[in-house]
Amino acid sequence: MSKAPDSVAREAKPLDRRFATFDGLRALAAVLIILHHAGFTSGVSYSSGWGPYLSRMDIGVPIFFVISGFLIYRPFVARQLTDRPAPDTAGFFRRRLLRIFPGYWTAFLLQLALGAIVVAGVVGFFFDFFLAQVYIPDRSITISGITQSWSLATELGFYAMLPAWAWLTARWTRGRTVNGRALVLLVGCAGLVAFSFAFRAVMHVLSPSTLSGWGSVSRYWIPSLIDVFALGMALAVVSVWADHRAMIRDVADRVARPAWAWWIASVVLFVFVSTQLGLVTGLSTAGFARETARQLLYGLVGFCIVVPSALGDTQGGPIRRILAAAPVAYVGAVSYGIYLWHQAFIHWIPEWFDWPPGPTVPADSAKGLFNGHFWPLFLGSFAGSLAVAALSYHLIEQPLMRRFRNGVRRRPTVAPVPAP
Repeated sequence: MSKAPDSVAREAKPLDRRFATFDGLRALAAVLIILHHAGFTSGVSYSSGWGPYLSRMDIGVPIFFVISGFLIYRPFVARQLTDRPAPDTAGFFRRRLLRIFPGYWTAFLLQLALGAIVVAGVVGFFFDFFLAQVYIPDRSITISGITQSWSLATELGFYAMLPAWAWLTARWTRGRTVNGRALVLLVGCAGLVAFSFAFRAVMHVLSPSTLSGWGSVSRYWIPSLIDVFALGMALAVVSVWADHRAMIRDVADRVARPAWAWWIASVVLFVFVSTQLGLVTGLSTAGFARETARQLLYGLVGFCIVVPSALGDTQGGPIRRILAAAPVAYVGAVSYGIYLWHQAFIHWIPEWFDWPPGPTVPADSAKGLFNGHFWPLFLGSFAGSLAVAALSYHLIEQPLMRRFRNGVRRRPTVAPVPAP
């Protein structure tokens, strides 16, 4: 009996998928975000030739989103292409919540007690504590809680939709070959990109203001940002597909091998979005059309940066070796804490050194605001947040993940007493 066409495709030999450079990518994203916030607080983003670039270094957040789309979706794809059940939903949510909330709650409560943040009353505390601040309109996320934690609320939205998306696509791909399933999943990722644009367009019509109403918060919801995650999800599909079909692996390896080309492309796109779109520096937005273009280009920058780490030989070449180097990888491993704590140090450092506000702002403004001390602010906030992040990682985040990984509180193992 003749085999089905797909079954005679040349099988790929399994790869050792360690993805050793992803911690380095997290380190890069975290440093970009600190540069962005230090540039804003010091005023350099407004007064320096580097300002247009510093003001766009919030691109670190989309890089994190592309990474999440790839790494978190990949296990679902691996099971779906081989017609196995999806990962246990309860276990998936347990691991994700353990990854987010212990470190976040520790940072939130300590920073609130130490005066690094404020909350907008009891309601603000509740929504900030449970990372639901992006679902309440007319309450500015820029003045309540850990302000950069809006992205964690978006991340939680991605976690919430992913099992449902996997269930839906499993129905679409039922009975298909591996190639057929992979193609359906890629079309699904393209559909998520289109849906994201449509959702943003509808919300712009219904609530065009980005300063009040639902328009001020809906841009942080997962339907608005799923297009960025979908780029990483598409890479996950190709990565798993390459594990099953040698032809796909060969193509992916050739495409991803020149890491320098992808990184040059990301730099070109970054320069373009920083200088050619007429975007606004600071917290304001530049209108629907320009913000739509910005989000698309941000996602493409993240995509180009992640491709060499996701496809083909993920360990060869100087760029990958730098990303996988132990010091860089360690910064990436603790980058969650860096992300949570760096704004607190940006707040504290001017107070510790009694920096006056800059001459362009009222004398009663926050210490050090727009005073131009960019490098001390950046280096101090990086060093301080790295130290606290290391403590959080080793004393809180990792011990809890290990202890509750399987949903059961693990009791310490007691060695048997040797018989006399």
